[in-house]
Amino acid sequence: MPYPLYFHHSHHMDQMKRRIQMISTFKKGSAKLSAVAVACALIISAVTLTNATEPSTLQMPVKQEDKMRPLFGEKSSMGTNRLEKAEKLAGYAFKVPSYLPPEVTYEYSHISRSEESKPSENDVLHFFRSRDTMVRIVTSTVERTQESLQVRSDDNSTSSTLSAEEHLSVKGKNVKVIKRKTTFEEGSVFQEVFYFWSEEGLYYSIEGDGTLENEEMVKIIESFQAPNEELRKRYVNYNFMNSDTLDLEDLEYFSEIIGFAPVFPLDLPSGYEATDAFVSKKLNFSYPEKRRR
Repeated sequence: MPYPLYFHHSHHMDQMKRRIQMISTFKKGSAKLSAVAVACALIISAVTLTNATEPSTLQMPVKQEDKMRPLFGEKSSMGTNRLEKAEKLAGYAFKVPSYLPPEVTYEYSHISRSEESKPSENDVLHFFRSRDTMVRIVTSTVERTQESLQVRSDDNSTSSTLSAEEHLSVKGKNVKVIKRKTTFEEGSVFQEVFYFWSEEGLYYSIEGDGTLENEEMVKIIESFQAPNEELRKRYVNYNFMNSDTLDLEDLEYFSEIIGFAPVFPLDLPSGYEATDAFVSKKLNFSYPEKRRR
């Protein structure tokens, strides 16, 4: 054996001499200290490895502005299960109602951007629902016209008619009311009521299925205000079916809800690219209760 006392760089004579001197000074008591040192090392390793297996949403510190950077590039259509996220995605400040009729709850928000129109049309839609009622609130940077409410299929099998405008005065706001009746090919009829007004340079509308009376709609319009912490906590849907995962902030948020931190491949086969991601609370109702993917 050319190096019977092999250790790193053992071919250096000085280090070999030092190694022999250390061996010659060995004392029996040092074995106990060595055993303690080994035990400590094992304990530290066990704790470190155990902690390493615990889920962590973001393994490296990320600046807040980087958390909002899209994972899959800019999108023209985005959905979220919470008001606070809709505020960040909208790009402008808007108002929401603090009053909702009994049993009507927040469902989700949808942000739509159109860079093709001039001026650019950015819409924020909030959906509210009860067992018997559907309400949609739209905030837009562009005023909607009556023509945009017309519905007519190419084969004329579906068409709509609009009622004459009515006007309401709600806290100094001039609110236009238009009813739309849509008739489908099979003869079924769907009725909707639209409430339009403008405020602070934005255009608002409330769209309902006609089940709510004018008095309830007026209460909703009167209660419009800038979102606060109470509304942000209230307008969250924890019973969502599907919700988009748009950025690192969403990834961190949903990791806490589903109970683990998902991981994704950074390298994909040639010709493939990641386009979107979403959290599904429950796709198949035969799954065990509370299962999420």
